[in-house]
Amino acid sequence: MINNTLLKDLDERCILILAPSGFRGHAVLRILASHPEVWWDSSIMNADGIPNYTSLNYPESNVWLDPSLERQLEVNFVTAHTTMYIGKDREDISLQYITDYYKMGNTLTTYLKLNIDLESSIDRAYIRLYASNLKQHFKQRWFWHKKDILFNIRKSDMNLPKQYNKDAIKIMKNPGNNPLAFNIDISKLFSTNDDIFESEYMNIVNHFNFTSNINDVRSFILRYLEREQSVSIL
Repeated sequence: MINNTLLKDLDERCILILAPSGFRGHAVLRILASHPEVWWDSSIMNADGIPNYTSLNYPESNVWLDPSLERQLEVNFVTAHTTMYIGKDREDISLQYITDYYKMGNTLTTYLKLNIDLESSIDRAYIRLYASNLKQHFKQRWFWHKKDILFNIRKSDMNLPKQYNKDAIKIMKNPGNNPLAFNIDISKLFSTNDDIFESEYMNIVNHFNFTSNINDVRSFILRYLEREQSVSIL
């Protein structure tokens, strides 16, 4: 099982982010990584390999590509290394930088994004993404979710699990009740309302004892939402 391969020797300072497909897990990872308490190295975590800019700055090229359209057969560096799409023969490669980081005696937090399907296998603290306003979330991201739904319908023909059936939808819109989970409501974090965003963001800051980076994070989110809309109306 891929979860056994991934988690066997994973340092406890690496926190898992569990999210359904299309729940902005990569964007949340970059928001978390923008804080000084979290390790980020743009020279290895971005496709262009340029060092010394923050996680809230995307590479100049391949900035808003949908990875499911541009995915390479084995490993894809369009996104951060912790959200690489992993071929079945390369299951361990996305953890190599994390493993090497801690072997060198470093201590900052790192993150690894995984699919929500693995939640029943997790026995350590993790972050769980959900959307309390699922209708609004789908509306904002209909371009991607339309493809996600079609993709999962095709998967069901191969006896693989669908992520958009009724049971999955219930999981998507409700916070988890596992005491190991810290829930993040992406409906609130990515809200266009400043007060709603700030409340959810400060919950994150207080939970992880982060140094607040609220202005940069808010700017990133508003730009992200604007870009989603510009793609959706094409």
